[in-house]
Amino acid sequence: MTRYKPTRMLWPILTLAVLVGLATEVRSRPKPQDAAPYHTFVKSVVEAIPVRIGDWLGSERPVPRQAQQLLSPNALLSRSYRNLRTGEQVGVLLVQCRDARDMVGHYPRYCYPNSGWNLLSAERQDLSAGDLLIPATRYEFAMERTGDTFHLSIYNFMILPNGAIVPDIQGVNAAEADYTQRFFGAAQVQFVFQDPTMEEQTLRNISVEFLKILRDAVIAIQSGVKP
Repeated sequence: MTRYKPTRMLWPILTLAVLVGLATEVRSRPKPQDAAPYHTFVKSVVEAIPVRIGDWLGSERPVPRQAQQLLSPNALLSRSYRNLRTGEQVGVLLVQCRDARDMVGHYPRYCYPNSGWNLLSAERQDLSAGDLLIPATRYEFAMERTGDTFHLSIYNFMILPNGAIVPDIQGVNAAEADYTQRFFGAAQVQFVFQDPTMEEQTLRNISVEFLKILRDAVIAIQSGVKP
């Protein structure tokens, strides 16, 4: 019985086939320019969020230059809103980056301690606004300065272009590692409260109210990567 042995000519042919297949797969991967129309759309939706919303009046909150350079945001909303009727205040931050890798390292558990805040707690607390269910994390921070104690309560969540919303950076890390999503970036939202006397239900109610206001932006960010 004669055993079949591959000829020397077969190996170059197989190698060439593998290389051609690899080259074709690499060419099919998304490129930064493929995501350009999506980023333009997201930016326009975020910029359309009004400064005056019912009883709420917003004022721009400058983002430190260093933070902007590190994040390289495509769309950025950073405002302090004050309720003209009740006097309640909330900081609203929405930042969307072109590259998911730019978001890594820029979230409450990391950024606020680097600015002198002590993390007191981090607890999963979901938010719901109509059919929009948000898996969020609520952070509590404190800082001692010149004999006074300052507090921050923050609701935070991340939005991915594949439609997912995640409560922490782990989901963004997964997107950063996925070449099909990377150039469509990622976003995060923070609702920041500085008044320690505000009741927990009030914090949630205000967060849900602004979640409804940000709804169009959230949906726009989710629409990047098509299955």
